[in-house]
Amino acid sequence: MATLSKEKLAAAIAEDKRLKDEALAEWKKNKETLKAAAEAEKKSREKAIEYWFPDRDQSSSFTISFEGQKEKLSAQFGKTYKFIDPRTTVKKDQNVNEAVDMMLDEIEKLENGKLLADRLVRWNPALDKSEYDKLPEKAVEIVNEYLEIKDSSPQLKFE
Repeated sequence: MATLSKEKLAAAIAEDKRLKDEALAEWKKNKETLKAAAEAEKKSREKAIEYWFPDRDQSSSFTISFEGQKEKLSAQFGKTYKFIDPRTTVKKDQNVNEAVDMMLDEIEKLENGKLLADRLVRWNPALDKSEYDKLPEKAVEIVNEYLEIKDSSPQLKFE
C-alpha cells in the first residue's frame, strides 16, 4: 500500500477543504441571486397586477384581452395570458382541520346543509372560494367564525 508524504497529505487535505469551501461559496452566491431575483419578480408581479387591476377586491383569475396586440404578444409570451389571484384561508384559533370539521358539522345542520358542506371544502384542506361566494348569509357567518380569508400574492401564468 502506497503512503502519502506529509506534504502530499497536507496538500490533499487543503485541496479538499478548498473544494468544500468553494462549493459552499457558490451555493451561498446562488441562493442570494435567487433571493434577489424572487424579490424583483414579486415587485414586477405586484406592479403588473396593480396596473391591470387597480380596484381588485375579489379572488379570481383574469384573462387579459390585449385588443389588437394579441399577435405581437403571442409571439412574445405564448397563446394566452392569465393573471391568477389566489386567496388563502387561515385558521383563527385552532388547527385548521379541526376548524373545518366543526364548521362543516354546523353547516350540515342548515337547510341543504349537507349539499353545501360537501361542495364547500376540498380536503387539502382548501376553501372553495367560488362556493363560499355562493353561500347563504348564515353559512357565510359560520365560515367566518372559524376561518379568516386573506389575500395571497398574485401570480402571473403564461399558457
